[in-house]
Amino acid sequence: MASVFASRMGGILVSLIFIPIYTRLLSPAEFGAVALLLSLQAFFLVSDLGLATILARDTAIARGDQVALAAATQDRRRGEMMVAVLVMLVALVALVVIALGGGPDILRDGIRTIVSTALVALLVLLNISQLCLNALGHYRLTGLLTTSGTLARAAVSAIVLARVEASVDAFLWSQFFVAALHYATTRAALDQRSGAVPHNLAQLLDRAALIRLLVRCKPVMVYTLGGAAALNLDKTILATLLPIRLTGWYFLAATYAMVPIGILSGPLNQYFAPRVAHAEASGDTAARWRLAAAFQLLLLPAVVLPAFILIREAPLLIPLWLHGTPNAPQIASLATILLAGTAVGATGYYPTTFLIAVADNRFLARLSAISAVIVLGVAAAWAAAGSLIGVAASYAIFHACGCIVQWWRLRQHWSRIQYRTFLLTCYLMPAAAMLLVCLIGWALAGMFATGWARAAIEATVQLLLGGGAMAILSRWCYRRSASLHRPILA
Repeated sequence: MASVFASRMGGILVSLIFIPIYTRLLSPAEFGAVALLLSLQAFFLVSDLGLATILARDTAIARGDQVALAAATQDRRRGEMMVAVLVMLVALVALVVIALGGGPDILRDGIRTIVSTALVALLVLLNISQLCLNALGHYRLTGLLTTSGTLARAAVSAIVLARVEASVDAFLWSQFFVAALHYATTRAALDQRSGAVPHNLAQLLDRAALIRLLVRCKPVMVYTLGGAAALNLDKTILATLLPIRLTGWYFLAATYAMVPIGILSGPLNQYFAPRVAHAEASGDTAARWRLAAAFQLLLLPAVVLPAFILIREAPLLIPLWLHGTPNAPQIASLATILLAGTAVGATGYYPTTFLIAVADNRFLARLSAISAVIVLGVAAAWAAAGSLIGVAASYAIFHACGCIVQWWRLRQHWSRIQYRTFLLTCYLMPAAAMLLVCLIGWALAGMFATGWARAAIEATVQLLLGGGAMAILSRWCYRRSASLHRPILA
């Protein structure tokens, strides 16, 4: 599991170290444009027809079976071809629009469009390769490749901005070249560990196989598109309705709010997702229970404890992170609201993982599409009214409601007694214990110290008490499940 955590450190270091560097090297308007570019990259990264989810799940299930793994590898190559074709079509449409619009910078805009779409394609294909490599169980290698590639991309971009040219185009080109090298390395490592599967153009272009893959991806595509739109198009809306420098503020607040997910809960989900899928496919109910309990009991302290500290200490941490940026108080106000919502939403990672594992894709697609339309509409209304606080609050509510609905859906797959037992022992009681630990740490730290000393004491108390509480609850949870004389999961 340490390797999975390490694989996320590159993204965290980019957020903590390189994003503030970009803010200093670029003007507010240019950084707003870069923030918009990064958010659009994140949107298109998961707008992959649902291929990353489906292909990683197939690879996890096929692990250890060379015949099944060969079929999964062929499907992965078909998926890569689909992504390439889709991106070329998007680039073609964009170029036609630019040509029809005319203007003095038509050549520059055309080149920028081609490079941007090529970068998106590389990042999408890189994500698929990383997830499939992870699904094969090569966590250490994935962690090494992911961390080194992400840091290299950020560092080269910072060097180019500082030494060559501080512009959006310089940022874009540096990102593109390093991403190409990163993808080539990761793809080669994946092919080497997928077995000797020959490249067969006839099989790759098999119409029936392509149609089957598209049909399987359809509901997942709606789910991923809805989630990607909800989580990333808010910056595009803000850039359209508000001054672009405010988009930069919101981007920084959202980056801060994603720290607990990026460092702790995200890697946990990445580690457990292929195991949950494999256990579901094999029908191993004992393994299902162990994974469900371990996932949830590790997830809660990984979300609640750091989120509470980051919310409490945002006025102290954000100015330090942004090196005295004059807008730090406004960014901190937005970040605390967003962080509360993302923390609640992250506690629903297990239901999401389980629903994907059992292929409840139709429900996930409906939930994603409906929630995306609602939250983007509400966010646009708040942006039109000029309220960033309103936009942040709408997203906090969006995360919380999504968590509640997915926990409710989990009930449809389990018996009543199983669901109630799991909800009580692995969610409600641990969550209450973590909140109590947070309050105790806050009270003790406030009695003896202020500033950084208070934050250090609070974190130490929460770590010690939280670890002890989760150890006790884990033992009680397993004993409670054994008393039922049957697995928790249906």
